[in-house]
Amino acid sequence: MDEAKMEGTVELTDAIIQEIVEKGLAKEEALREAAAFGARYHPQRKSLIFPFDPDETD
Repeated sequence: MDEAKMEGTVELTDAIIQEIVEKGLAKEEALREAAAFGARYHPQRKSLIFPFDPDETD
């Protein structure tokens, strides 16, 4: 995992998920699935950051 990529992110908690859903930015099910895959929330960018690159395959 690229630590620099994750800088500034926070855990995708229930409270953050609820906040995002209430703003209409994403569906709860999608956010919970993202959290299960290790996604973190970047508050300044208002985006999810994943700890892997989907273009990198084994």
